[in-house]
Amino acid sequence: MERALWGEDGLVRSMGIASPLTPEVRKHELSVRRTMLTMHQIGGFLTLGLMSTAAYYGQQSLNSPRIRAYRRNHQTFVTATLFSYGTTGALAILSPPPLIRRDEISTTSIHKTLAWIHFAGMVITPIIGASLRHSFNYDQLARFHQISAYVTLATFTASLIVVTL
Repeated sequence: MERALWGEDGLVRSMGIASPLTPEVRKHELSVRRTMLTMHQIGGFLTLGLMSTAAYYGQQSLNSPRIRAYRRNHQTFVTATLFSYGTTGALAILSPPPLIRRDEISTTSIHKTLAWIHFAGMVITPIIGASLRHSFNYDQLARFHQISAYVTLATFTASLIVVTL
């Protein structure tokens, strides 16, 4: 994907967003990469706060289903989390490639591995949540939604911790 976006004939260059590849342009791209990855890290902390708040209100909604404010707040924070998560992920995925790519186990490779897990959770958890309204087996599906949300929150937190230590 990096080559398709940032290669000599990549989409970013063919659309005129980036200049033809030269050593000076590459140096500038590395600066852009650093800025995007810093914003990615800040966005990760913002997303963690939103995700934790969504989990809190989701748990409160399960504990006290008659208090509609909990469900409403849960849905609001889920929406904000999804937007923040998508934006934060796009910053990393769309950033220019590194100068050197090492094939070794590192905090970055662990972060990327955990990202696949929490990405799957970010896809499946809202789908399960949306299915709750029309479920004949609400309690079992709600429990699965809860477990999926907590696993997603845990892996997201771990992926954030591993690159900030």
